[in-house]
Amino acid sequence: MEHPIFMAALCTQIAVYSAAILTLSFPHIFDYKVFKLLSYIVSGHYANFIGGLRYLIGLESGRWTRINH
Repeated sequence: MEHPIFMAALCTQIAVYSAAILTLSFPHIFDYKVFKLLSYIVSGHYANFIGGLRYLIGLESGRWTRINH
């Protein structure tokens, strides 16, 4: 390997995504705050990514409005 830092970064990223997916799949097993925080952050980034793609493709065409509860 020429650049082990990139391999370490890749392994860390895979571990974080795996922990987030496992936490969402098995919430009663992964009950620690760290796992819940990871799944919250990864879910937010995923939703942002999907929303950005929908906007770029043209599926979303309106302004953002606040929903009152």
